[in-house]
Amino acid sequence: MLKIFYYLNSLKPIPLIMVSFLLVLGISFLDFITSNEIDFFVYYSIPVIIITWYGGMKSGFLMAFLALLSWLADNYYGRAGETLHFISFWNLGIQLFFFLLLVILIYSIKYFVNEIEEAEKLKVRKERELAKKVQQKFFPQYNPEFQGIEYFGKSIPADSVGGDFYDYFKLNEDKISFLIGDIKGHGLASALLMAGTEGNIRSNALICGGNPSELVSKVNKFFCITSDSSDFASFLYSVIDIKTRQLKFVNAGHNPPLIFDTKNKKAVESSETDLLIGIMESANYKETTAVFNSGDIILLYTDGITEVMNAKNEQYGVERLKTLIIENYNLTAGEIFNKIIEDISRFSGTGNFDDDVTGVVIKIV
Repeated sequence: MLKIFYYLNSLKPIPLIMVSFLLVLGISFLDFITSNEIDFFVYYSIPVIIITWYGGMKSGFLMAFLALLSWLADNYYGRAGETLHFISFWNLGIQLFFFLLLVILIYSIKYFVNEIEEAEKLKVRKERELAKKVQQKFFPQYNPEFQGIEYFGKSIPADSVGGDFYDYFKLNEDKISFLIGDIKGHGLASALLMAGTEGNIRSNALICGGNPSELVSKVNKFFCITSDSSDFASFLYSVIDIKTRQLKFVNAGHNPPLIFDTKNKKAVESSETDLLIGIMESANYKETTAVFNSGDIILLYTDGITEVMNAKNEQYGVERLKTLIIENYNLTAGEIFNKIIEDISRFSGTGNFDDDVTGVVIKIV
């Protein structure tokens, strides 16, 4: 039954009028073949109601006249012995008034229903805009000054708000931490969970930010306690030591960081990964160490970038991402990120993404 209503809602005015008039003819035929004791007049209101609801007041008035003419033809010109007289004209006028009143009533109900729906949509849009503004406050508001590196991060939610998060903060004069994560799903629920997780990360970073495995363990316990058993997230926390030229990180089921050796035009990625956060409270996380050199580029990203699909149902993939970075290594960190967005937008063909898109580009200078 619902499919019928969806179909009617999708019809344009002329096909809708034709469908409604066919219904009138069907009712008129049933009226004709039955005895005079059975009055079908009320059934003529069905196509009038349908077309008024889905086609508007003008279409409703048109169908009211067509239905009335059909009823008139059947009752006074289609049956022997039936003739029009004063009482008949009076009844006809009353029935016409009934049809017109019915059209106005149905149209008014539809109008108020639409007004209520629009008000609800406006309320939801305002709430989403507010949620978006609040969420943006959880992302870095500025880049802490740090000698030896240049970096840029951004998150583009698939919905008005998303479940991706990223952050960076200075630990001391030699160390700076970068993190990125992806809460399952996107939308308001994921955004709220993201906000709580991000707050916990920042509070723990003051205590154990220089120890990636300890921090991720604490964040995992918090996530397990505060979320449903069905919730989980990928998370990567890293610490760059500009003095020793080392990147230490813990990868909790996230996309591995890509380190680009721009001198030799190649990309290195680690296959080391541990359990997603939110799966098991007692999970252990181990650190991985990578070495970088001047001129190298480090990319942290979510799968919203590599899993962008095109019209041929192909994924953008990691290899395209690697090639893009190598070809644009001489640009600034912010320009490289913008190149990534331009390329995946062009690849998708629409510029719209089904998942949140987040990345942090780090250039060693």
